[in-house]
Amino acid sequence: PYTFETLYDQRESHYGARLFNRGKKYQYEIFALERQKKLIDPFDQNRNYSTKATQYKLNFQINRVTDNWSLISFVQFDREKFGRIYYPHRFYRAAPLGFKYHIWEDNPLTDFFEISYAPSFDLIEYNDLTVSTTDSLRERVGFRHTLQATINATMSESWSSRFNLYYAPYAESPGADIDWGDNMLSVSQSFNYKLAENVFFDYRLQYMRDELRAQTYSIRPDNGINTFRLRYEISL
Repeated sequence: PYTFETLYDQRESHYGARLFNRGKKYQYEIFALERQKKLIDPFDQNRNYSTKATQYKLNFQINRVTDNWSLISFVQFDREKFGRIYYPHRFYRAAPLGFKYHIWEDNPLTDFFEISYAPSFDLIEYNDLTVSTTDSLRERVGFRHTLQATINATMSESWSSRFNLYYAPYAESPGADIDWGDNMLSVSQSFNYKLAENVFFDYRLQYMRDELRAQTYSIRPDNGINTFRLRYEISL
């Protein structure tokens, strides 16, 4: 979507794409998203504020190497800028090999409960504002124990829901002490309504927590996001 408001000369765009397959043995997902927002200070027309966020993600899965276990891997890149501040300027997360356990499954597309664990490499680069006159970048390289859980359920012919939990505590290395507070927690619940064939209306409520951002910029660590989306699906 693209939004333009005459009040404060505000502009906002939000677009992305998701490409995936549902192979019986090998499954992949490619995801891209970009969000931009700009507004003018109503009390000072010479000042404006802008944000830009970009995310790319690749998931790969070797499905059902045993009755209940699958092998997974993922690579993710994030960048976000608010005004002159990059947090992050670069954020790479990569898990060469992880494990997924299928707890319950009636339909692999619509009705299932699964959990996964993947040890992942973690590199983040962000603006260090301890010196207010510079935009120097600080880099941190470490490791995360990435845990995820997903429950997808069909409630009726038109309604479905999806719950996601992401929890990834940080450590300086695989064998180092774990910082349980720095965990990039993300919990979301979505509801989806089928308007017509291949046309859906989605509502998503998400709670996120970022201790590193909070400590770096002396702000609150948590964030709540409400998202409404009209979605159209096509088969290739």
